[in-house]
Amino acid sequence: KKRKAKSSKTAGSGEATSATPRPRNLNLNFDAWEKDMLDWLLNVPHGKNHKTCSQDNAQQVIRQARKLLSGQGVPYKNWPEGVAFAKNESITLDGTNFDSLYERAKIFQKKYGEDKGHGWLLLHPIHKMKLYQEHRASQQRGEW
Repeated sequence: KKRKAKSSKTAGSGEATSATPRPRNLNLNFDAWEKDMLDWLLNVPHGKNHKTCSQDNAQQVIRQARKLLSGQGVPYKNWPEGVAFAKNESITLDGTNFDSLYERAKIFQKKYGEDKGHGWLLLHPIHKMKLYQEHRASQQRGEW
């Protein structure tokens, strides 16, 4: 099923987005983190079922990760204008407690409404970011 190409405007803001936002405070440089995480999602079995992600799934996770890591936050068309989860927060792949962020996302969704994908907008990407963080930490300890 083909999807319609999205415009370069940020949902609800009316402002054109610049090039991909740069995440802060990462051990990996910007160009490397995205490539490394995408490679991990597509090629390294992970999670409770020990499977890899489809290309579409991986791209959706990266898209939400970019928003979270940039401080932009994650908006949703069915939330009030200007509302975005984790907007202006300093979220990093090497220092954020993703279990806590996941719980906050659940509370946020109770307040503003769950996405129509039942967690694919926030919960799924945050969980993948946690698993990727654990993978990176294990590599640094020499477990891989």
